[in-house]
Amino acid sequence: MPARWRCPWAASCSRCEPSTRSPSTSSRSPRRRCRSSRSATCCSRWAAPSSNRKSLSKWREASPPTPPAEPLIQARGVTFRHDARTRPVLENCSFQIAQGDRILLEGPSGGGKSTLVSLLTGLRTPQGGVMLLHALDRATFGASGWRKRITAAPQFHENHVLSGSFAYNLLLGREWPTSPELRTKAAALCKELGLDELVAKMPAGLEEMIGETGWQLSHGEKSRLYIARTLLQGVELVILDESFASLDPETMRVAQRCVLNHAKALVVVSHP
Repeated sequence: MPARWRCPWAASCSRCEPSTRSPSTSSRSPRRRCRSSRSATCCSRWAAPSSNRKSLSKWREASPPTPPAEPLIQARGVTFRHDARTRPVLENCSFQIAQGDRILLEGPSGGGKSTLVSLLTGLRTPQGGVMLLHALDRATFGASGWRKRITAAPQFHENHVLSGSFAYNLLLGREWPTSPELRTKAAALCKELGLDELVAKMPAGLEEMIGETGWQLSHGEKSRLYIARTLLQGVELVILDESFASLDPETMRVAQRCVLNHAKALVVVSHP
């Protein structure tokens, strides 16, 4: 597969294992190696549960083994070819996504990233191989059942702000009129994403009309709206396709922290 997988935020990566390097005498924790990547060293943690640790090996012996995370997605030999191409954009592609995974999918334009996203979300069907969710195929769940469990924020030019209230755009895809609990959750998520200042400026708050004839949003505000909309779906796998591209570095760090706090499993698509 042309795209390259690695785990950039592996503080809770279920695929990480301690490196075999001897523990350092400094206060820094030993590095850990991610089995989902051939080269990336992806996270670091304290090696022992107490300050009285004598060696990493003794701590390993005392610690109970961690059971492997349940596979959320299993792809086996997935192949897909666009009608206008003679060669498949994805060929014999196999991988797993476990609950709690944080995965960065990188690759050049035309490398099959967006095609893979469309297969994961059920918008396309593999022409070869199988894509399983909780060991069941898409036909078992049905199209709507599959999409209730996996959702994506498309690339900026493919996403939209509809003419309606800010709350309506946040909760697009959920029941409407919405419940007070979901509205409260949406307001809290806006605060985490730094959108609370925008909401405070609007005369009607979350009920302010936005869109072509309403309050105009900047690119960065729209991007965070799309991220919030995706997180509010309450799905098992969140996919963000170039969602951080239009954010400045500080806003991007705030948005990333929010996404990591709320996504049960996460795939972020980006150019190298």
